[in-house]
Amino acid sequence: MGNTMARNENLSDFYEPVAGAVGRMSFDELNDSTGFARGERFETEEEVRAYFTVENMESMFGCVECTPESMTEMADLVIRKGWHVVPGVGR
Repeated sequence: MGNTMARNENLSDFYEPVAGAVGRMSFDELNDSTGFARGERFETEEEVRAYFTVENMESMFGCVECTPESMTEMADLVIRKGWHVVPGVGR
């Protein structure tokens, strides 16, 4: 499973606030919280959803305070914003 793309300062251009606390997170805030953009890019939406699980967060960061619902919201945000497949970023 790929992990994502390298950080790019211009990705904040893609941020649009949406309803809900998770929906208002910027690319940098979400990446700082979850590390989703610190490795290889995800290749599919399924890989994004597999990354954003309570079990995966606990395996990477130890004890974390997250819920399945918040993980689903985070995955949905990454997918909706296209942050997992931004052209020309990474590799």
